[in-house]
Amino acid sequence: MDEISVEVWESLCVRFEMLEKVGEGGFGQVWRALDRESGKEVAVKVLSPDAAGPDLVQEIESMQTVVSPYVISYRGSEWAGDRIWVAMEWCELGDLASLMNICEVTLTEQEIHDVLVCVLDGLETIHAQGRVHRDIVRGLLL
Repeated sequence: MDEISVEVWESLCVRFEMLEKVGEGGFGQVWRALDRESGKEVAVKVLSPDAAGPDLVQEIESMQTVVSPYVISYRGSEWAGDRIWVAMEWCELGDLASLMNICEVTLTEQEIHDVLVCVLDGLETIHAQGRVHRDIVRGLLL
């Protein structure tokens, strides 16, 4: 992915103290940042111009209405130059797949049960709003 322009970076730094880049891919970059408005750490996704289409706008609108302890909280979004950034709740421990790999463990049946109960509670909230989550993989379970 190409680098974030000075214009976009300056726009981000108005609201966030950008602490460290934690991921990068074809969709854009993910940063751990401090939200100057709330004082909380957040994950800021800076999406590539190709990722910003009508589907993304619809996804952002749906994120704003989901309130559940089992779904990552939306914190804000904004256009900056040719990019859009999306701020989400920061999860210090990261995703389930990475945690399992780092700890070199597999989950017991009870642990799998406990994780699935939380996932299903989150999906129940999303489905109650008439929405469907189409990408449930352990790398997205935070």
